[in-house]
Amino acid sequence: MTGADDVVARLAAKFANLTLDPVPLQLACLLGCTHSDPTSGCMHWMLATSHGYGQFRFRGRSVRVHRLVWCLANDVDLDDLAADTVIRHRCDTPSCIRPQCLQDGTQADNLRDAIERGRRRARRIDVRTHCKHGHEFTSANTRIRPRGDRECKTCHREANRLYRERLRDRRLVHALTTECPELCDFLIREVDAGRLDAADAGDLVLALADALLPKSDAASTKPPR
Repeated sequence: MTGADDVVARLAAKFANLTLDPVPLQLACLLGCTHSDPTSGCMHWMLATSHGYGQFRFRGRSVRVHRLVWCLANDVDLDDLAADTVIRHRCDTPSCIRPQCLQDGTQADNLRDAIERGRRRARRIDVRTHCKHGHEFTSANTRIRPRGDRECKTCHREANRLYRERLRDRRLVHALTTECPELCDFLIREVDAGRLDAADAGDLVLALADALLPKSDAASTKPPR
């Protein structure tokens, strides 16, 4: 028996209740870094954690231990596990990596578990067929946010467009006040004297800036998501 086989044998004997035959070497080593709770049977990760979940360096990157343990226990390569697959805890204990406490699912399954077990308040069911601006919630026009609610893609694109326009207008005005301060001072005096409406002055500034300044000064940036 090699040294590795001896480690596997000893850890398999220690965690015989896992009913994994044979216990993979990597899985056995991970489970050896836990503290067993005699009451619940959970195996709590004792090393590095993030937000309560065990962290482990694997293949040059940091991964959550419970995802790695589930993959090893189910003979699934971690790189083949879909990014949107959620490894849920039946025991509701983030630090637990006991294979029997883990199951795969989706974020929707995870949210349902949280509601059923009282960890999260149930959200009001959204039965709307159209957004507040009248766009239909079709599969092509709907984006599901990370928190689970829906977003109209048409409204999202329009909000981004308006953001870019406002950003462009601000940059144009700033550039014009830098290049032509006398003109801006004249417009301000005209507005203060009541001879020019403020809205008309603003439109005039934008029109002049758009016509006089190089296009590079009006370049917009991508809005934040």
